Amino acid sequence: MALSNYGEQFARNVLRKFYANAITPVIANTDYEGEIKKAGDRVNVLMFLDDIPLSDYSIGTDMVIDHPVDTEASLIIDQKKYFDFDIDAVDKQFRYVEDQESTLIENAAKALEKAIDSRLLKIYIEDVRAGNRVPKKERSGKWTYAVGDTGTYVTITTSATVATATLTGMRNGDSGVGAEGEEQGAFPVDIIGRGFRIDSDLTHSDWYRITARTSSTVLTFNNWDGSVTGGGQTIMGIMGLANPRRGGETDPQFDGGGAGYGCSIEGMQSTQVTASNVYALITELAEVLDKNDIPQDNRHISVPPWFKSILVRASVLQPDIAMYHEEVVLNGKVGRVSGFDVHMVSDDRFSTDADPFSASSEAWTANSGYKILANHISYVTFAHKWSESRVVDAENQFAKLYQGLNLYGFKVLNLRRKAGAYLYGYV
Repeated sequence: MALSNYGEQFARNVLRKFYANAITPVIANTDYEGEIKKAGDRVNVLMFLDDIPLSDYSIGTDMVIDHPVDTEASLIIDQKKYFDFDIDAVDKQFRYVEDQESTLIENAAKALEKAIDSRLLKIYIEDVRAGNRVPKKERSGKWTYAVGDTGTYVTITTSATVATATLTGMRNGDSGVGAEGEEQGAFPVDIIGRGFRIDSDLTHSDWYRITARTSSTVLTFNNWDGSVTGGGQTIMGIMGLANPRRGGETDPQFDGGGAGYGCSIEGMQSTQVTASNVYALITELAEVLDKNDIPQDNRHISVPPWFKSILVRASVLQPDIAMYHEEVVLNGKVGRVSGFDVHMVSDDRFSTDADPFSASSEAWTANSGYKILANHISYVTFAHKWSESRVVDAENQFAKLYQGLNLYGFKVLNLRRKAGAYLYGYV
């Protein structure tokens, strides 16, 4: 092999390995327009704000022409990763790059795979639609996180661009976090992007998306897709809840007393995953996507090794869990459950959090929960390019250096948040 071909061969074989083993290429889409030339470049992801209407046809009446409008959203190439190593033993290095199964290619592909998969699973998982976090109920059967108190529990104010929720009462006389099943007197810290809703004893609002926590008693929110107007229940309509009295036994997170609003925040307490409940949890994820009218094909769930082991044990009892045992596994695919292709990757690629209010509560021990993404391929867009691949002379020695630069980025469009959900669980 000529030395000038070294970089090309190395990049080609690493990418082949990466696209065969990483989960990102199969759980994300590459539906963008534009060329990646350097870091900071933007490519365009197209989206349609409205569905194409299907209208009734009447003989003798002119048809109404609809004009779909596409909106361009920019995906920024904000990630830059490089390889830089010497190839002093040229003959041996040539053999390494020609062999796709060599340890050099394997290690380089694994490093790229881990960096890209981790970025998706740790950062972009929080872009799922408000209301799409599972389970919806905590271990005691109550809503994951209930806030409010006697009298007026939550005051809502709205403007043209945002709504504000302010806690105004503390049932337990405690400005911090109360015990399990009690109403809490403060908003926890890590809540941006989570679902938020207003509750009464007879009804509740839709789930809204938290945009900021300005203090322990104040947060701001908007619609799940970032809008403040549109069809359905909007920010400006939340004060229209029927009979905002609290009390009685009809609402699971309240145990009676006074009148006023309460509220709930989703995804604040992890649930233990076992062989007896894992199928029910995954079907709940499927139900979340079904409610959002997400297509049945190209659905994926990405799991750590311990979750796969639980699925294998559960498959003995549940025939709908099909775990694969082939020797060759592509893109981490190890099974299929409830309409999802199951992909396994290492633990360190997942986002893990301690239960947000365990640290300040004596009611239970903190659990470190994994956020396990379940999504349709339309959820997130991925753009990647091996931008540079070259062999250069080392400055201070008689040797050659290989240098390669990878550029990539992700984008979750606001309206595609509904195509993603996640399970917050621990083993």
